[in-house]
Amino acid sequence: MKQAIVNFLEERRIAIKKHLSSYYENYGERLVEITSLDFESDEDFKLTYRKSLVPCPMLDTKTNTCMAYEVRPIPCRTYMNYTDPKVCEENPMPKETISFEFLYNEYMGALNEFLQFLYEEENTAFIEYPNDVYAHDYLANWFQPK
Repeated sequence: MKQAIVNFLEERRIAIKKHLSSYYENYGERLVEITSLDFESDEDFKLTYRKSLVPCPMLDTKTNTCMAYEVRPIPCRTYMNYTDPKVCEENPMPKETISFEFLYNEYMGALNEFLQFLYEEENTAFIEYPNDVYAHDYLANWFQPK
């Protein structure tokens, strides 16, 4: 995502940078708490995360749109909400929401096969195969200022 954002138009990059600066300033302490949730062993981490009501770092809360939609991560691509958006505002984990998590392995398997092909062709561009293949982490950690 970071590499793709670098290639966005300057105005858009500046808007994202400004948004992220404000985001980490506003949610910093709460982010430390929620990104320390152990998603490997805590079965209720999603509910705990949602109850915190901390938005996604890439969500423009004024327009309710993703600032990097075309390069969003796989969980965002497999998450569907066919309900009225008010349902999500009023319920941390609405029953009507559908997440296609069972597709993650298929997505990642296909991506890995493609990267293996590129690696064999010696054409992986900015990707360091196999180290960049997959990282399981909170999106808020990806853009955390260093």
